Amino acid sequence: MVSCVPTFRGGSRTVYTALFFWDEASAFAAGHRPCRECRYNDYQRYLAFWRAAGLPGDRAAEMDHHLHGARVRRDRSQVRHLAGLEALPPGTFVLWQQKPVVIGKDAALQWSPAGYAEVILPKSGAVEVLTPEPVVEVFRAGYQPAIAFGGG
Repeated sequence: MVSCVPTFRGGSRTVYTALFFWDEASAFAAGHRPCRECRYNDYQRYLAFWRAAGLPGDRAAEMDHHLHGARVRRDRSQVRHLAGLEALPPGTFVLWQQKPVVIGKDAALQWSPAGYAEVILPKSGAVEVLTPEPVVEVFRAGYQPAIAFGGG
């Protein structure tokens, strides 16, 4: 699963399965990574942080295989994990009061179909993490995903 740009090399891309996300953080929360073709520089940066995090695989197919197992179970349900809020890096999506919230550098932003709105999260405590664990590790290693509105 890759995160692409809508246009590439001056023309529209042919996309077989078009998925649209608010921003990079929401695409990564769904278990996507930057496209190696249309986002080559972002892909190379992501791969460098993937390696720095000590994650398995050096090729896109290997990353995709690892990401897939970390984002969805055999029954197609989403894989989630618990973590301490204080230890999560910016760009990570969590479930807070049954709503998706992305942790930004300076603020937490609740996602909705209409966009983001600032929310107040506690400084610490266990939360259910929506972003797959390998992606959280890439963020922790230093990759900073784009967040469409404030806080990022």
